[in-house]
Amino acid sequence: GQGIKLIDKQALLFNGMKAIWIKGEQRALGINFTKYVLILGGSEETLIINGVAPVDSSDLAQDVKEAMRSTVYDANIKIDPMEIVDFRLDIKDSKFQ
Repeated sequence: GQGIKLIDKQALLFNGMKAIWIKGEQRALGINFTKYVLILGGSEETLIINGVAPVDSSDLAQDVKEAMRSTVYDANIKIDPMEIVDFRLDIKDSKFQ
């Protein structure tokens, strides 16, 4: 399967920021998964945190939700995501600058 069936969507405050919490279900590789997405940010950046657990594993799903909800966001910490990946993107000949 490709699409995600929306189960629940909630607006909330997360670390003092407006956020959206989404719960959905998706079938992949013959397994039904519960997917969680936490979206937060402001005018400068958007953060998306994803979590997934098999539908029939409620203990794991609870652990995933707790881990996601325990995330701490500090806008004062600046991270260059390209410093921590093991690949490079060459955009010199693209329209992305």
